[in-house]
Amino acid sequence: MPYSCDVFVVYGNAKRKVTYVTPFPKEKVHNLEYVHISSTLESTDRITPSDVDKDLVMETLGVKVARQALRHPDMQALMMNDTVHFDVIIAEWFYSGLLAPLSSVFDCPLFWYTHNDISWKSLALVHGTVPAPAADLSIKDRLYEMMSQLHLAYRNYYHFSTTEMSAYEDCYRVPFESKRIVLPNYEFLVYNASGLLINSHALFGDKWSLPPNAKYIGGHHLSDRIPQLQKNLKKLMDDSIEGVIYVELETYLIKHDIHQNLIQELTEAFAGTKLSVILKYDEILLNLPKNVHIMRNPPAQSILSHPNTLLFVSHGDMAHIIAAVHHSVPLMGIPVLPDQASNIDSIVRQGFAIRVDVNEVSWKVEKGIKKIISNTSYRENIESAKAVLRHRLTSPKEDFLHWLQVFTLPGAAHLRPSERASVVERYNLDILLLILLILWFCSKLIKLCNAHLYSDEDVEKKEA
Repeated sequence: MPYSCDVFVVYGNAKRKVTYVTPFPKEKVHNLEYVHISSTLESTDRITPSDVDKDLVMETLGVKVARQALRHPDMQALMMNDTVHFDVIIAEWFYSGLLAPLSSVFDCPLFWYTHNDISWKSLALVHGTVPAPAADLSIKDRLYEMMSQLHLAYRNYYHFSTTEMSAYEDCYRVPFESKRIVLPNYEFLVYNASGLLINSHALFGDKWSLPPNAKYIGGHHLSDRIPQLQKNLKKLMDDSIEGVIYVELETYLIKHDIHQNLIQELTEAFAGTKLSVILKYDEILLNLPKNVHIMRNPPAQSILSHPNTLLFVSHGDMAHIIAAVHHSVPLMGIPVLPDQASNIDSIVRQGFAIRVDVNEVSWKVEKGIKKIISNTSYRENIESAKAVLRHRLTSPKEDFLHWLQVFTLPGAAHLRPSERASVVERYNLDILLLILLILWFCSKLIKLCNAHLYSDEDVEKKEA
């Protein structure tokens, strides 16, 4: 199960029993059983903002996270338990396909869940043809994008065939041997998923052409009913006539000292504004400005829905962006990971967010707050986006449950038109080869004609 997926929203009304593998267990529900793997957090590598520019840093991290989860003793015991059966497996795609073989271990369909917007990497998991996004690019830019994608595809294939293959054998050999199953072909399992559910919306990011088994379900984590604010929090927000800023910058992938420095710089920047600030943070901070209030578990939706909330400060996770648009609150994005930067850039172009890089916090945050508060276009643009996001036939939660049922059918084969297509057919390599052969034949034909032409001229000269 995906770490970031709110199973209580998705399965709150479902009658199925759920086994949730997570390092972040919450309160128990009657139909929910946890497999605790919280010890993996202690050994998970943390990254710095400078690391994201390195080659394959997220792909390497994705393999490590998945490997640690799969090698956890409780997870190994679950995979080797012959009495455990599932109707379907939901696996979070986090830059690695290492969870895909679970479908073969438990002999049931598997579909991917991505907490972020669609990309050519996640789209390829469901036999997408990986078309170019429908962006307004010049020929030069399109050529550059194509060459970049080819370069990235080669790097990812090298990473896939070396790092992931060895991790696959390390994680799954014993469970498969315990069930007397020959280790299946890894590449086949990775690209044999029933479908892909995307916690995003067509409103955000590049406009990809999705195959029938890839669906947007962005917003499924939002509650149908917004709980009322506690009295003291309600009084704080009601009395904040100048406005309220809500800050949520949690991520376990960033090194702790860097996260602390970021929070410290932010609180210093907030001291220069008259707005009240509600900061989600687990630790106690000393010498806080009077307008900054720390809460360990603030009711995010209730805060964002309050009319005095003017700004949401986030790293740029898609779940935060959807929540902000749902409640029409402009954003300030401080990205630390590549996907967060891409998310923020997308909504900056749409005019309801501004981007502040980590090394710009000390001087750009206060200016950014004044810019968003004074410029009404940010609120107007996000109101327009809110109308698009909320205009649906069914709620995202209902869509999630619907596709969960569909994917439990025999692999949802009716939604996978390219299931039997080979790599050659899927990427039109046969057509490309045919074109190259035609060009080669034409070049030979031209050479032959030139040879005959020049030979005839030589004969005429000799006769003359």
